[in-house]
Amino acid sequence: MSNRLNVAVAGGGTGGHIFPGVAILRALEALRPLNILWIGTGKEVERQILESLTIEYTELKVRPFHGAGLGSLIRAITTLPISISRARSILKDFNPNVVLGIGGYVAGPVMIAARSLNIPLVIHEQNVIPGLTNRLGARFAQKIFISFKGSQSWFPGGKSILTGNPVREEFLKLNKHDDGKEYASRPKHILVIGGSQGARAINRLATCALAILAKSGIDLEVIHQTGKQDQEYTRRVYREAGIKASVYGFINDMASAYAWADLVVSRAGAGTCAELSVTGTPSILIPYPHAASSHQEANAKELESCGASITFRENEVGPERLASTIQALLLDTERLSQMRQAARSIAQPYAAKTIAEQILKIVEEA
Repeated sequence: MSNRLNVAVAGGGTGGHIFPGVAILRALEALRPLNILWIGTGKEVERQILESLTIEYTELKVRPFHGAGLGSLIRAITTLPISISRARSILKDFNPNVVLGIGGYVAGPVMIAARSLNIPLVIHEQNVIPGLTNRLGARFAQKIFISFKGSQSWFPGGKSILTGNPVREEFLKLNKHDDGKEYASRPKHILVIGGSQGARAINRLATCALAILAKSGIDLEVIHQTGKQDQEYTRRVYREAGIKASVYGFINDMASAYAWADLVVSRAGAGTCAELSVTGTPSILIPYPHAASSHQEANAKELESCGASITFRENEVGPERLASTIQALLLDTERLSQMRQAARSIAQPYAAKTIAEQILKIVEEA
């Protein structure tokens, strides 16, 4: 009998879904040889990440339910049986020992197909407020791995395990600088993250705020992930403000960016929140206001409530207020140290290993 484990991963669409899935797979690979099949949406960001990791990938065409108009919703419902049938065919061909659902609408038909084929199903939920797909799929799942304690009430009793949100191994090996004499004498390091696909409102707000700070005499260096659309605009604003800035559409080595940063300005995606906690990085979070069920706001409150972050709603903060908040933090080394400690206090650095061990236990008992 082969010792290799066949694992099908269903979900994706954004880095916030993809990277935790990848971390779980790497932890599983440390315990057992794997054959992996990732069933995803076909979005460019998804393909780029998975192809760079040489993970076998197949696209499943699924129409999203959430946020659709009436006509689109009707088409989504009427085409769902086709997506389920296709998912069944994919799973039969691959013959997985387990299916891991990581969220995103593409995971829905795969979860249903796994249930119909009696394949063990586990789910990982990254956010405080679960997405629709994971809420519905929970009834089919053997276990649901949750990232925040506040998610427990959304799932059937006895199924959920608080594991945290897995981060890639490179985040666990960071050597953060201290805030002693070197901090006082060098430029202050700001990392701006809009998410794996960028966020125009964050780009415009942060560049304007940092330009204000530069004019007031604060010596800054910036790393900024913009997404593809805003790169040239962002570079121009920093150049005109005399700020030394490295601007990227997408940052591949995000771990090094966290290691460098004194302070992060970002959205509040689940992956970012986990990375901030594990790396002990102070942050100002501006949740995406149109996120489903306001889940980014709930994520941000988890960090703010323990003192690891300051949170603003997007309609509550302008460049001047953001600039003054950044300045106050950069000048208060004791506050930054407290925020670092608070972030680490809620970190779950071994989330991927815990989930991997639980998955193996479920497979062995199946």
